[in-house]
Amino acid sequence: MKKRLVSIICAIGVAGSLLAGCGSTSTEDSSSVQASSGDVAANNEEGENITLNFINHTSEQAKIDWEDYCISLFEKEHPNVTIEVQRMSMDDYTQSIATKFASDDAPDLFYEDASTLPTYIDNGYVMDLTDTEAVSNLKDGACDALSKDGKVYAVPLVANEYVVTYNKKAFEAAGIDGVPTTQDELYDDCEKLKAAGITPFALGYGESWVVNGDIQTDYVNNWLTKDPDAITKMQNRETTFADSDYWRGALERIAKRASYGPNDPFGTDWTTACTDLVNGDAAMILNGDWTASNCASYGDVSDFGAFPLPVSNDASDLTLASLSGTQGLCVSSKTKYADLCKDFVNITTSADSVKYYLDHCSEIVLSKDADFSNSQGTVQDIMTYLNDDKVAVAYSGSVNFDSEYFDALSSCISQFLLDGGNDVDGALANLDSEFDRIANA
Repeated sequence: MKKRLVSIICAIGVAGSLLAGCGSTSTEDSSSVQASSGDVAANNEEGENITLNFINHTSEQAKIDWEDYCISLFEKEHPNVTIEVQRMSMDDYTQSIATKFASDDAPDLFYEDASTLPTYIDNGYVMDLTDTEAVSNLKDGACDALSKDGKVYAVPLVANEYVVTYNKKAFEAAGIDGVPTTQDELYDDCEKLKAAGITPFALGYGESWVVNGDIQTDYVNNWLTKDPDAITKMQNRETTFADSDYWRGALERIAKRASYGPNDPFGTDWTTACTDLVNGDAAMILNGDWTASNCASYGDVSDFGAFPLPVSNDASDLTLASLSGTQGLCVSSKTKYADLCKDFVNITTSADSVKYYLDHCSEIVLSKDADFSNSQGTVQDIMTYLNDDKVAVAYSGSVNFDSEYFDALSSCISQFLLDGGNDVDGALANLDSEFDRIANA
């Protein structure tokens, strides 16, 4: 193992931003891989059967269907090549990928997050994809968070905004005729929902990544947009949680939301939370815009809307981070089939792929040719906010803490909520203690 991969394997729980054994890998260096891949591709034309292994953490059925569609396009072009997909939960994903690379069992294709990608770049584990057709299909800046020294190492298709996804019918049933723009309005709506027998917030805290998604909906829009280096400074211990007015308020807000959640949020998983939202048993979820893609698998996409989380009683404070891609598809430098892998990456941003994604998934596509004129539901709402320069703030950095810090964040916030959400000072102290421990390790 090299550099920080050891700490990733030992400590990661959830960074990211999903099962069979891996094959089709090699311990050749990247230069020999590039040379051999053309020979392998040529052999494929002569009838060699090839299997590419693709590991990911996709859980939303609409996105799984999109991946399967891309695979079908690829396998039609390459009839002797099969892509085998291994999906695992987000809670297990990052550590599993790191372990596979450390044990020379790397997949050919995999997703990586902007916060963990630098480790793979520094260790030479991912290929440079800068000159691929896939990158040229995307808008300028789409790959900024997945690049280093001007080179692109992971290709995104979407920019995930962090929003409150809500069930429009649940709001209507509670007599709510608009979305809140201040904290008081949000909590007033929660009381109306409770009076109508509807749980205001669906909380799937039984999966730790959902806890992080909840707090990210707050800090990405209201902390990082004001200080793009905030995560780095917190991890370097230049700043502390205890001295941060932002984090004090963020903990107070997540505790308040938990009081409007289900009786057992830590006994509820993500699928159950989404199902409750679809059925109208709950009204809102704080997480990435992929929430709507998941819910659309069970209901009509037009039934859901989205809005930025209000964090004050000044409506002009409403902020939505306009993100570049923060997670992308990587090609392992250990693969024997570099050209074939790049062909698959190209297909994921092709015109056919983009059209399918726009028709079936509820996220903001980064393609130059994406047409949002017929969008509905959450995509329509998010685009409205992103086109409002008083609300949208561009942010191209990582939205995640490094893996071990992210795990500590989730653990400390979870314990804070399990203890009743009353001891904000204690939670801030625990966060600082954990971050100090990790920084000094």
